[in-house]
Amino acid sequence: MGYACVLALAFCLLDHVDFYRPLRMSFFIATTIGRANMVAMLEVDEQEEPRKGEVRLSQDCVNVNLEKGLFTDMTGRVSNAIGKVYVLTADLQRN
Repeated sequence: MGYACVLALAFCLLDHVDFYRPLRMSFFIATTIGRANMVAMLEVDEQEEPRKGEVRLSQDCVNVNLEKGLFTDMTGRVSNAIGKVYVLTADLQRN
């Protein structure tokens, strides 16, 4: 009886996990966000098309900018983001 309860709880919790999210393709775009027009690298779904003024970035470009500390991870502070959000550190310090 104890195992059945644990399994039921585990399946209930796992029901809310999106197992396919890591398998979906995504890419980053360079764009501006917010009223202050801060430069950002946004992770978007593979079906997203860059809009006018946005540039598609390679993963190597994103990695190099993060390693150099030029961008700061703001994913936890932004709402309605589908993936990672990195904002130009200099723009954050300016505002």
